[in-house]
Amino acid sequence: MPDDTSIELTFPRGLPGFEDQNRFILLQQEALAPILVLKSAAASELRFYAVSVWMVDSEYQIGISDDDLSVLKLERPLCRDEGVLCLAILSPAEGEGFTANLLAPVVVNTQNGIGVQAVRCDTRYSHRVPLEALCS
Repeated sequence: MPDDTSIELTFPRGLPGFEDQNRFILLQQEALAPILVLKSAAASELRFYAVSVWMVDSEYQIGISDDDLSVLKLERPLCRDEGVLCLAILSPAEGEGFTANLLAPVVVNTQNGIGVQAVRCDTRYSHRVPLEALCS
């Protein structure tokens, strides 16, 4: 995404805990880079901060169900930089800064703007990866 841009995304199933929210705006602002903002189009107070999973783990491997692939209208294998945006949602960690959720990344088909939060069926990654990983 170019600096200071936004794109509208559709999440047919919403996000876990926010299933009624199907449209989000992904904002990239130069002042926040590399952090992106995923904001609900219907409820502007609902927003998530995210980074590319590959900024947290350069060797990250997408694990996604066939059902999620169907929603996204994608086929296997999914590879970095091949029409897929894969984001880790950031969460505050009490007294520890922020952590990144690599267990359930937001995966977006950049060709059609459809997204899902793809909860992995394995435990290869954690939902609380310390953001110090961005600095290493």
